[in-house]
This record gives sequence, structure tokens and C-alpha cells, in this order.
Amino acid sequence: MNLFLVQHGKYKTKDQDPEESLSDEGIYAITCLANFLTMTSIYPEYIIHSPKTRSKKTAKILQRTATLIESDKMKANTPAKETLSIIPQNAKNVLLTGHLPNLEEIANHLCGGKIAFEMGGIGYIQDNTLKWYLTPKLIRMMV
Repeated sequence: MNLFLVQHGKYKTKDQDPEESLSDEGIYAITCLANFLTMTSIYPEYIIHSPKTRSKKTAKILQRTATLIESDKMKANTPAKETLSIIPQNAKNVLLTGHLPNLEEIANHLCGGKIAFEMGGIGYIQDNTLKWYLTPKLIRMMV
């Protein structure tokens, strides 16, 4: 299975927005990521996201043809095994968008290493091996 891990984009503070939705900068970074995925023909079958507004919006921007699945098991402190248990059987391309430390724990559980996630960045894991990680800055330079 091809697994893509995306930390949601930058978001507004609670003072700016009680729901902490994506900021303009966060929307821009995730839109660039969506363009990168299209340019590289990466089309997840499923995008699994947390119920938080910023994660939902990130998933919606990245959606294209994917089926969106909202799950409490994408929350920040969910153990990696619990999160991985919600991936549909026989899925070939799955994108998880959520929060730290959950995404870091998934990477560590699968690869035995830690990814220094940035909001709006993406990691690609195949056969329990980290193939690459791209920061938002690198993504913007490529699109």
C-alpha cells in the first residue's frame, strides 16, 4: 500500500476563529500540495481525516476523486495501530491528514523513524519504508 501522511495546513488562532480553521497561508500551502499531487499523478482512493475543521478543509482541498472518511481515530493522541486499523482493506493509495503527534507515531510505527512534519508537508511510505518527505517550501518551488 502507498500511504501519504499530511499534517493539516497552518491555521488561525482561537482568538481569530474559535474553530481554528485554515489560515490563508494554510489554504495556499494545501492548494499547492493538491497541484503537486495532480502533477505527479498521485490520486489517493481514500483521504482519512480528523473531525477538526482544519483537517477537514485540508482533506476537502486535496480530495479530487478520493473518498473522504472522517474519523476520531485521526485525533492527535490516537495510537498509531488504532489509526491504521481504519484504513479500508485492499486500499492501494491512502492519504491520512491530521495532527501531531499521531502522524509522527504512524511514521515511527511503520518505518522505525521520525519525520519532522511541517504543516502542509507530505510524507510517502511504501512497504514500511519512508520513500520521501517534502516540506511546503519544496512543494511551492515545484508547482
